[in-house]
Amino acid sequence: MFNKKTTKILAVLLSFIMLGAMATFTYADGYDTPADDPVISEWVNVQSVQFSKSVIGNTLKIIVTITGRPGTTYSNGTLTIKTSSGTQIAKWTGISSTSNSFTINKSITKPSAGNYVASLSITATRNGTSELVEASYSFSIS
Repeated sequence: MFNKKTTKILAVLLSFIMLGAMATFTYADGYDTPADDPVISEWVNVQSVQFSKSVIGNTLKIIVTITGRPGTTYSNGTLTIKTSSGTQIAKWTGISSTSNSFTINKSITKPSAGNYVASLSITATRNGTSELVEASYSFSIS
């Protein structure tokens, strides 16, 4: 059906496709753990919110990437980290951006082992329409 050269080309092409399908994100700066899935758009102005964490030495870093539709701006943002029982251990307010997509990077001294929740609440505005964007990420520290 196929000649030998065509078969080899197809085998190489299939190998690249399979490698791409099995690829995962890796991080070089510690024990990064992205959320299993980004919070996919349940909003009009925002397409996705992606959380990840990194523990390096005695520092916990929370990274939140917000991807919005063109022309979206953000205001009145609050990022909190709480224990699974609800005790607040960190809070940042006044988060804003005029870029439709941006990343929030916040660091604190690594808390004790346990389960935590990072939560974001921010207002996204586009073409005069504002909406409250709320998303959270549960993670553990060992």
